Amino acid sequence: MGTPIPSRRSFAGQRRVVRSQRLPRKDERIRGGIYLQSHFRLQSPPTTAVAVDVAAGAINTSPLGSATAAETGASQRIMLEGKRSLWAAALLVVGPLLVAVVLYGPDGDIIAGELPGYGSPPMVVRRRNERVGEWVERVGEGSLLGPEDLAYDAEEGALYTGCADGWIRKVAAVSGEEGRPLAVTNFSYVGGRPLGLAFTPQKELIVCDSLKGLLKVKEGGDVEVLTDEADGMKFGLADGVDVGRDGTIYFTDASYKYRLQEYAMDALCGRPHGRLLSFDPVTRQTKVLMDGLYFPNGVAIAPGLDFLVFCESPLASCKKYYIEGEKKGTWDSFMENMPGAPDNIRYDGDGTFWIGMAAVRDATFDRLMRSALLRSVSMFMTKLGVLPKVQSSSGVLAVDTEGKAIALYSDTALGSVTGGLKIGDYLYFSFLHSPSLAPALLVVIGPLLAAIALYELESETSAVELPGYGAAPMVVRRRNEKVGKWLERIGEGSVLGPENFAYNAEEGALYTGCADGWIKKVAVASGDGGRPPAVTNFSYVGGRPLGLAFTPQKELIVCDSFKGLLKVREGGSVEVLADEAGGMKVGMANGVDVAKDGTIYFTDATYKYRVEDHMMDLFEGRPHGRLISFNPITRTTQVLMEGLYFPNGVAISPAGDFLVFCETPVARCQKYYIEGEQKGTSEMFIDNLPGLPDNIRYDGNGHFWIGLVANRNLLLDTVMRSPSLRKAMLIVLKFMKLPEGQTHGRLLAVNLKGEAVALYSDSALDKVTGGLQIGDYLYFGFLESHYMARVDIKTHAAHPI
Repeated sequence: MGTPIPSRRSFAGQRRVVRSQRLPRKDERIRGGIYLQSHFRLQSPPTTAVAVDVAAGAINTSPLGSATAAETGASQRIMLEGKRSLWAAALLVVGPLLVAVVLYGPDGDIIAGELPGYGSPPMVVRRRNERVGEWVERVGEGSLLGPEDLAYDAEEGALYTGCADGWIRKVAAVSGEEGRPLAVTNFSYVGGRPLGLAFTPQKELIVCDSLKGLLKVKEGGDVEVLTDEADGMKFGLADGVDVGRDGTIYFTDASYKYRLQEYAMDALCGRPHGRLLSFDPVTRQTKVLMDGLYFPNGVAIAPGLDFLVFCESPLASCKKYYIEGEKKGTWDSFMENMPGAPDNIRYDGDGTFWIGMAAVRDATFDRLMRSALLRSVSMFMTKLGVLPKVQSSSGVLAVDTEGKAIALYSDTALGSVTGGLKIGDYLYFSFLHSPSLAPALLVVIGPLLAAIALYELESETSAVELPGYGAAPMVVRRRNEKVGKWLERIGEGSVLGPENFAYNAEEGALYTGCADGWIKKVAVASGDGGRPPAVTNFSYVGGRPLGLAFTPQKELIVCDSFKGLLKVREGGSVEVLADEAGGMKVGMANGVDVAKDGTIYFTDATYKYRVEDHMMDLFEGRPHGRLISFNPITRTTQVLMEGLYFPNGVAISPAGDFLVFCETPVARCQKYYIEGEQKGTSEMFIDNLPGLPDNIRYDGNGHFWIGLVANRNLLLDTVMRSPSLRKAMLIVLKFMKLPEGQTHGRLLAVNLKGEAVALYSDSALDKVTGGLQIGDYLYFGFLESHYMARVDIKTHAAHPI
C-alpha cells in the first residue's frame, strides 16, 4: 500500500455517492446528485442521507452569516497559545514561501500577471440554498468513483457518467421514485479517465477521455477513438463535449501543457493553454474553433439556439460561440464574474443551463487569483507537495439562456462539485474525486498555526515519538539516480495505480492490482525485441486490490483493502478467504505472500483507520498493525505479531525459513521466522532505510526489491521525529486534504543478509510502491500513475559512488 508523505492517496478511498433534495419552489424536489467522496472528509460527520420531502426547505435569500466577536477572540487565543511551535511552523511553511517568491516572482516566465475577471466581487445570486447537503441522497454508493459529468437519455430515463476507475456507468434515474434506490449498472469500460459525455441525435454516446481523446463508446466495451489531435497538436486534456443537431461534435481541450492530475498548476499558471474544437463525423475532420482559452471546461448546446456555451474555469466566466446563423464562427461573453469556478455545464431541456461550481469564490480565492505573486507561491508549494486541497463550498448554479443567474445550490459539506442537471423534481450533482483548488497563504498558515497551538491537548490521536529517526538515513553506495531517463511505460492509460506485482514465471506474466478494481495481466515476455508488453484484464475485484501472490498451485491470492484476503480466478470469480483475525475485523489488508506449504502470510496495516485515512495512522505514530497467517486447510487465521507500525509488503525467503515485512512510518523491515528453531520469533532485517518502504518482492536471484514510496529528507525526518509537528498534521488533516506531491520514488535492492545492494531512483518518479527484476528489466509499480514502467538495468545499471 502506497504511503507518500505528506500527501494522501487520491485514487483509492472511501466510496460514497450522494444525491440531494431541496426545492427552488414549493412544488419542486431536488435529488442532489451523483457523488463520490473519495479522498477527503466532510467537515461534519458523514451520514447516510435519504430523500426528503422538499417542501421542508425553500431557497434561502438571506445574507451569509459572519463570525461573532467571541469566535474571533477564541481563534486569537488559540494562535497565541501556539507560540512555542511557531518557529517550527515558520521553517516548514514560510521558508518555502520565501523561496517561491525568489524563484517564481510575478515577472517570471511561468506565472502570468493578473487574471482577467477579478476586478470586482463576484455576483450575488439572490435565490439560493446554501445547506443543500443536509437533504442529499446518495446514489450508487460504493459503485461510482468520481462521477465527473452527466449525460441524460430521456427515452430510457437514464443518466450516464464517467468514473475515475475508467468505467462508464448507467444510472436508471426513474427507478428511484417513491423511495426506491436508483439502479446503477456498468455500461462500458473505457480504461482511461472519462470526463464529458453527450449523445448524438442517433443516441450514440460520445466521451471526452483526458488520456485518450474524443471517443465513441458502445455498450460492452466497444471503444472507438474519433480524434486525439488537431492542427498537428495532441490533445492534452479532452474535457467537455456536446453534439449539435447536425451531428457535429463540439469539445474542449482544457490544456495542452498540463495533464489532468496537474490541473491546479494550469489554473495557477494563469496562461491560456486551452482550445475549443469541432469534429465532423462525416469528413472525420477536427477543426480548432478558438484557441488561447483559459482551461475551457464544459460545453453545452441548447436546442433552438444558434450558439454553444463553454466555461473557462480560472476566469469564473462562460463564453458563447455561434455555430449557426449570421454570427457563425464568432464569440461573445455569456456570463462573467460568476460566484465560483465553473466546471461542467448542462442544458435541462426546460430553459435552464446548470453549471457546476467546483469552488465558490470568497475573498481568499479572489486574492489568490488576482495576485501573480501568490499564485507563484502556490505553484512552488504544489511542486514541493505542501499546498493542501481545502474543502470549500461548492455547488450548482442555474442560469437562463440569456446568461442571467437564477438560483444557486451549494454547501460547504459538498466536495468539488463538477456538474449538475435537473431531471423532473430532482437536481443531480456530479463530483470529482478530490476537493477544489486551495488558496495558499491564509489557507495553509492559518490552520497550521491553529494545529500547532492545539497539539498538546490530550486526545485519542495524540502523536507519540516514533522509533527509527535517531540518525541520518543509510547511504547506498551503488545507485542510479536518473533512471527516469530510460524508463519505458507499459499499458499507459489502461493500468491505473499498479500498486504491487506477482510474477508467474511459467507464463511469463506479471499480475498487478489497480485502483479501478481490476487485476491486470502483463505479458512481460511479449515485450522482448522492442515490442511493448501486452496488457489484458484478468479479473474484476471491485475493491482496491493491493498485495498479490501465487500459491504453489498457481492460484492468485489478493489483499483487498476493503474486502480482506481473497482468492481470485480469471473472469471475475472472487472468494473471500478471511476478513477477520483474533476476533477483530481486518481494517486494511495490505501485503501478502504464500509459503511452500500453502500457508498465506499477510498484513493488516491498521485496525484503526481505513485506507482513505491512512495518513492519520502514519502521523499518529502508534502501532495499529498486525502480521497474520491463514491456513487454507483449516481455513483459520492466526495473529502472529501485533503492535506493528503500518506493516506493508510481505516476502518469503527462498529457503522458506523466514519472511520479511516492511513497516512504513519507521523506515525499516523486520524478519519473522516461519520455520526452524527460531520459528515464531522476529528480529530486525534492515532499518534506517533511505525512504519509507512499501511493498517487497523476492526476485529468485538473491535479492529482495523494496519500493520506497517517499524519499527521506530533512523535512520528512523533522516531521517524523517530532510528535508536536505530527500532532499539528493530524489536526490539519481533520480540516483539509494534504496535497499530491512528487515523492522521489525509489527501488532498493537488498540481499538475503539485509544489506543494501543498489538503489534505483529519480526525482521524476512519483510514489513508487514496489518493483521486481525479471531478466534484464527492473519493473516499477506506482500508487497513482496510469501506467507501470520498466528499465533495462543491464544497460543502465547502478554504479558505485
